[in-house]
Amino acid sequence: MKRKRMLIAGFAGLSIWGVLLLALSIAEHGQAGTGIHTFWDAAWYSIVTLTTAGYGDLVPVTVVGKLIGVLLMLMGVGLWAALIGVVWTTLRDALLPTWRLFLIRRKPWYVFSERNDASEALALDLQKQDPGYWFVFCHDSAGQFGKEHASMLSVPLDVLDLMDTHLARKGPRIVILMNPDGWANAFMAEALTSRCTAVYCRGEEAAAVPGVRCFDPAVLCARQYWQNHPAEPKETVFLLCGDGAQAQALLCEGLLSCCREPYCPTTFHAFGDWTDFQRMHPELSGVFFHTEPWNSSRDLLEKADRIIIASEDERANAEQAAALAQAFPLDGIVHAATSLPAVCDERFGAPSQIYSAELVMQHTLDRLAVTMNQTYGKLFGSMTSWDDLSPFLKDSNRAAADHLLTKLRLLLPEEDIRQPDATAFTRAAARYAALTPEEREDCRRNEHARWSLFHTLHNWRYAPIRDNSKRLHPCLVPYESLSDEDKAKDDTAWEIISAIAEEMKQ
Repeated sequence: MKRKRMLIAGFAGLSIWGVLLLALSIAEHGQAGTGIHTFWDAAWYSIVTLTTAGYGDLVPVTVVGKLIGVLLMLMGVGLWAALIGVVWTTLRDALLPTWRLFLIRRKPWYVFSERNDASEALALDLQKQDPGYWFVFCHDSAGQFGKEHASMLSVPLDVLDLMDTHLARKGPRIVILMNPDGWANAFMAEALTSRCTAVYCRGEEAAAVPGVRCFDPAVLCARQYWQNHPAEPKETVFLLCGDGAQAQALLCEGLLSCCREPYCPTTFHAFGDWTDFQRMHPELSGVFFHTEPWNSSRDLLEKADRIIIASEDERANAEQAAALAQAFPLDGIVHAATSLPAVCDERFGAPSQIYSAELVMQHTLDRLAVTMNQTYGKLFGSMTSWDDLSPFLKDSNRAAADHLLTKLRLLLPEEDIRQPDATAFTRAAARYAALTPEEREDCRRNEHARWSLFHTLHNWRYAPIRDNSKRLHPCLVPYESLSDEDKAKDDTAWEIISAIAEEMKQ
């Protein structure tokens, strides 16, 4: 399309030039004192004028000829301005970025497939974590961030073209595909796996591509929300208004994060059209789905401990939060998934919140999950390395690691733990070691409830004989029906706290 427009513009320019030359030759033909008698004389005069050479060998004498001469002079000024613009654009968009890429060719890079709010937020957070890296944005010729972000560079190249250059083969290259279209990222990810150190892909469509780590914005939003706003001991009734991808992720992550059985049972009420979600999770229980409008259940709204508004429309979320605060005497708090002003306690879901290095890369979560897998293997003689685990078992270990924050808060209810550190793990390990057998039994019940919920969300069912291909497991039964050996396995998720505390001290 761009090439077509350029051809049309070029043809139009040549046509105007030709008309002017024809008019000039007709106006000057046969006039006394002029040297412009033919079309070719007019062409030579126009070239000399446009290029500002001004030999003076040909001069128009008629009024029309002089007017055309003035137009050609102005066109000459425009031609030089255009040439200067082309040269500057070429230097800025091609030569200067290429030169800068050459200067940093031996540095490690993070390469973003495009520049948008999400990629900028992630780059700024990664810069704090990896100050030695350079951050290269593809498909962007608008320029650079500025002096305060000197290690960031924009280039007009496609990410595949960039990774094919010899400059991209000089050091570690981590590619992050940020296109909102997950399928476009998936196709590009498959082509990039052999050309770079690691590939991170926005969207779940590339989950089956070996060596590619995917991240879903809805899941990132849900994880950061429950990390920053964990369930308080007094909160037992949660209302979720909305039915899109973000609301579904908030429900799934919330069910796992708020799993505090038998200490503090929680209930979720979901408002909206959850028909497809229920079809995809037929075994899920413990959630009340409501088809009526959220504001028709006054009693439920007033007794809710927390109301989460998370439709796909940010403006609607802000408006609903404001309407709730004005219309009902609420005892609980209201959180809205919006960056717009709203009459509520908290807003969430901005790119700077959800596109963090830890949420996207999951380095800390993976480290905890690997530690859990190793500890489990040592205790039960199943030494399967992390790399040999199936994708589902890796996700299962990550979910168990994600629940550690809830476990710490259960062991240390007097503390407001948001981002656990080594001292928090140490205190929690000491508290767990001092528990009575009855209290440890409650810990086992909690872990079994979390494990069962995670498997139910992934449509595992009970069967007397385990079959991973059919998602059947004999432990998907009430805790009381487990064997003593299976009950003891749930200790691992709590005993890992001590191992993590020791690891963090080193």
